[in-house]
Amino acid sequence: MIRSMCKLGHDGFGAYAKGDGPEVRLWLEEKYPELGNAKLGRAELASRQDWVLEVSEKLHPLVEPLVTYTVQTLVLKENVLRDSVLQRLSMRPFEMYLHVCTIMWACVFQELRALTNSNKVELNPMELHDVFDHLRVVGTELQGAQALAILDAGYRPWPKAKPDDQGCVGMYADLEMNIVN
Repeated sequence: MIRSMCKLGHDGFGAYAKGDGPEVRLWLEEKYPELGNAKLGRAELASRQDWVLEVSEKLHPLVEPLVTYTVQTLVLKENVLRDSVLQRLSMRPFEMYLHVCTIMWACVFQELRALTNSNKVELNPMELHDVFDHLRVVGTELQGAQALAILDAGYRPWPKAKPDDQGCVGMYADLEMNIVN
């Protein structure tokens, strides 16, 4: 379903909008100028396991505008893609799923991807193993009474890797800049 939402109105790298895509893009630019240039293509085309988390974070601010758009277009000729997006967005469990995926991307997996894929960071196998041990702890905490701790201000899934390493400092600076933006 996340793919359907992306297809409805994105124009990111290597992708094109389907269905009402061009109309959605123009409508977003007019009604929500701050959201009108959302680029979802890279995440939608990715083959990584965490792409759903990444794209959820990008889709999260578009949910309300997409509901508004799809409700306004109910008077138009039926469109399977548009109508299925409205149907799914109207379901409370899907909204919660999208919200949880957004939190997991922002709090855990964005940093994990940076640590494992960055050309600025060089973790040896033992350091990487330590990160994955902490990831297992996060997963265990999310199944118990401490699940909401992930929402605490300043939550860290693991200690910052190599705090004295220039590459890690640069990578964390990039991450923090992305969080602010």
